[in-house]
Amino acid sequence: MKISPIDRKVILASSFLAIIAGILFCALREDLLYILFTIMGAFIIVSGIIALFKRSVFGGIFSIAVGVLLILGAWLFVNVLLLVNGILLCISGFYGIFVSILTRDLKNLVFSILTVVVGVLFFIYTEQTAGWIFFVIGALFIVLGIVGLIMTFTSNKDKKIKEVNVKEVK
Repeated sequence: MKISPIDRKVILASSFLAIIAGILFCALREDLLYILFTIMGAFIIVSGIIALFKRSVFGGIFSIAVGVLLILGAWLFVNVLLLVNGILLCISGFYGIFVSILTRDLKNLVFSILTVVVGVLFFIYTEQTAGWIFFVIGALFIVLGIVGLIMTFTSNKDKKIKEVNVKEVK
């Protein structure tokens, strides 16, 4: 498969960014989310201050309030999101157990029980579960980046294919 030079640069940059993001996810785990919320909050506060200078009082005050809430309430938002996710996983798992018992589907029953277990883990061990989720996401980003690098460096190799004459046999 031929890749144009521009596409090659885009794939290389994306691959390196995916590897860097993967390393950050694996190293910082759930702290990365708090850092991202803080950065987003800071940007929203700055945009609110700029809006105040442009005489948009309501928009400026609203943006500053949202930015402060993001910075101060990020941990609460993440925990609530994980708790809700745990509850939804439990509900989905219990429904799956009910359906698999009615249909006598053993594979679906095992998967549904695992879904309930993961939901309970989300609910009881919120921060530890979040850490493992971020670790898995980071590992997937690293694999994605490595695959992109391999694809970039192996795609334009000129492969000489010998022409083979095929004679029709009667």
